[in-house]
Amino acid sequence: MPGRWTQDEFDDLARMYPNSMISPEQLMQHFGRPWSGIQRQAKLYKLHRRETERWTEKEVQDLKRLYIDEDIPAEMIMQHFGRSWRSITGKAFTLKLRRPKPNPCGAVRDYFHTIDSDEKAYWLGFIAADGTVCITGRQHVVRIDLQPRDLHWLERFRDTVAPGMKITKHKERSYSVGIGSQEMVNDLIALGIRPRKSWSLEWPNVPEAFVMPFLLGYFDGDGSFRPRKGRRDYQWIMIGTKALLTTARIYLQHHTGVELKEPVRHCKNRCEHLYRISANGPRAPMIDRVLNASGLGLPRKHLRSDINQPED
Repeated sequence: MPGRWTQDEFDDLARMYPNSMISPEQLMQHFGRPWSGIQRQAKLYKLHRRETERWTEKEVQDLKRLYIDEDIPAEMIMQHFGRSWRSITGKAFTLKLRRPKPNPCGAVRDYFHTIDSDEKAYWLGFIAADGTVCITGRQHVVRIDLQPRDLHWLERFRDTVAPGMKITKHKERSYSVGIGSQEMVNDLIALGIRPRKSWSLEWPNVPEAFVMPFLLGYFDGDGSFRPRKGRRDYQWIMIGTKALLTTARIYLQHHTGVELKEPVRHCKNRCEHLYRISANGPRAPMIDRVLNASGLGLPRKHLRSDINQPED
């Protein structure tokens, strides 16, 4: 049975007991005494465990600042407050604080939170056409899969949104990049880019000022501009759902001055959800020049002074 407390034990108790990072098990092991005996002695000397104390206003303000910073490790936060991680996360939950998950790929998780630039609008359009938003259990992923000749475009997207993410090669067929981020997926859904969008995509929540960059990105994913076979002019086509193309047509006519017919079925015998809008002859390059006025477009999809025949 343990004897009377020595002065060294009193000193250790005064130093160790208030620090909730030191568990009861560690204290019992250090002193060789039962937990009830340690608590009784602490009460006698008016010592309190930090995690049982109320949070001060200064601690709350510090928690709001430190907890949401992913660059500050949990160990440093526990040391700062002298409380267990369980106590800290419990208080953070009551304050509705959210601690970012580890971000080794450097994903710009809030990239699509606000569409306030041509580049953001462009990539939003590209994802709407050629990307996938997946939610599987707790996994939230934004994925783009491109053919080998467009690897440089996939790298450009990756470098913009998640510079540390690895690009995966699928034999000789394609390359893909998948960015796991619940925040990014939720922002895309809020904008109107939802899972299984190919069947039901409607016009997203794009600010008026960035409509054309959005349409440029969408066209680069699901459009074509090419010479017509046996002719010396071009054909311009954009493919998508009827709901999306109905609104796209209105904006394209407004910005280009080119009259376009209403969307028609792209393949009458299959793909019931797919429609197209198109322009032939001199109207095609007129649309292309206005659409790619920003110069953000995928080069092979657009008319350039040094390339007369863009590819599909």
